[in-house]
Amino acid sequence: MDETSCQTTIGDGCADKKILNLVARRKSVGEEACCAATLSKSYDTTILASNVRHLPTELHRHILQYVDSDTVMQYRIASKYLCAIGTEELFSTVTFNYSTWSVERLIEMSKSPDIRRHVKTIIWDTNHWMIPHVRTFCEWDLYLFYKGLHYRAENCGLYTYGNVLIKLAQSQDEFKAYLDKVRDEKAAEKLFFTSDALRRFQNLQTIHISDGEDLELDALSLRRGEGRNGWNNCCGLVAFEFLQKMPPLPIKTLRLEKLSHFALQHVQGDFSSLTSLDLNITARKDRKHRQWWDVTGWWTAARIVPNGNLKKFITGMPHLYSLRISLHDSSRSDCWRGRMPLASIDAVFGSEYTWPKLRHLSLCHFFATPDSLLSLLSRHRATLKEVGLRNIFFDDDCTQSAANPHWPFDYPLSAYEYQTMIEQRLQLGEWPSFLQKVAETLHLEQAMISGRLGTHRFGFGWHLNDRDLAPAVSEYVMSGGHCPLNNDSVRLLHDWDEFRH
Repeated sequence: MDETSCQTTIGDGCADKKILNLVARRKSVGEEACCAATLSKSYDTTILASNVRHLPTELHRHILQYVDSDTVMQYRIASKYLCAIGTEELFSTVTFNYSTWSVERLIEMSKSPDIRRHVKTIIWDTNHWMIPHVRTFCEWDLYLFYKGLHYRAENCGLYTYGNVLIKLAQSQDEFKAYLDKVRDEKAAEKLFFTSDALRRFQNLQTIHISDGEDLELDALSLRRGEGRNGWNNCCGLVAFEFLQKMPPLPIKTLRLEKLSHFALQHVQGDFSSLTSLDLNITARKDRKHRQWWDVTGWWTAARIVPNGNLKKFITGMPHLYSLRISLHDSSRSDCWRGRMPLASIDAVFGSEYTWPKLRHLSLCHFFATPDSLLSLLSRHRATLKEVGLRNIFFDDDCTQSAANPHWPFDYPLSAYEYQTMIEQRLQLGEWPSFLQKVAETLHLEQAMISGRLGTHRFGFGWHLNDRDLAPAVSEYVMSGGHCPLNNDSVRLLHDWDEFRH
């Protein structure tokens, strides 16, 4: 059953952030039980209840994947026959966050044999109300006021929310409400981490640790996650450490939507049961007032990510069927260094290890050499059917440059020298040659080549965000023919002016 089709959301009733890739929002266990027990709503169940056994069980299950939660409720109260099917659908995916209301209900569900056996996916929303460095009203005022000014000045899409922040900065009542929410989420964290709720879900298959963006930019109140990425709230760090220290869970899929690079300082735990891993490493840090987007963490991350722990982590999963790894795709960074990958293919995958069942491989934001990337793909040619490459940068010295952020910056000293570097590099024809070898070596059913294909660490190559170029390159990798990459479509990946600062 697709985890995007259904979920039970256990929220705190506040401005919860939007969990991406979820198409239906299920009611909480408390609301659902109340409705079913009291029949407080008058449902028209005539059609649902009449002759239900004329429809096969599997057809009902299929229908329920595409309906909203209210319709599922109608199914459950129509008959005992449909109640079992509706319960299975309603509780197949559960979302919880750091509020006492949410955690208490998750624990209640874990203690109910009739409910917990249906839970297959848990989405763990690690977003916080807490804004790092905001403890007093003065700090509250400074943070929100300058953050609001920045939004109004720099990004018209955030103008409305900027006004909201400036208004909230002057409100003592909002500050007190904020402190209450922070105290509640601290209590919720303690309650969850001292329980053993996760272990009670005997049929749990997927854990999704989420710290996604809130896309409701016209929010009229403070949003959860406003202060994410601080030293006290590194993306997914606490949740990841908790899973490592637990006795092994027999889960099959682990999704880490955003994981701080600090999580790779120490890696432990047994994840050998996994068949699918989706991992996005980020070096983002605290959004402080006057400096809302701090990318200086790239330097620290570029030391930590290639230290061998990431390689140790993924090679401890011998049964992987699907592997997706993204390394700090910080396209919003103002600094060209901050947009560079954190590690190379060699540093993360080595040159020999092979997953014997790997069918899907997706890589985003890596340094590589043509040989190292081709070696990784070729080692899995017997099983690999789907490949995704996004923002890959070829570099002769990529191992040194990614592992050591203090490597000598031989960046161009003039626009003319920059252009000369581009022309010399293009003569090597690395990307067309590489793609040709991939097309000849692999027999793919699906390929997705997108983003930037760089030919040097300092930023020239092909932008595949083009509507026509990306599909053409992807089709070429699968079917061969004429390579669509040529010198006429080369673009600067960084403006020359960026090197002057």
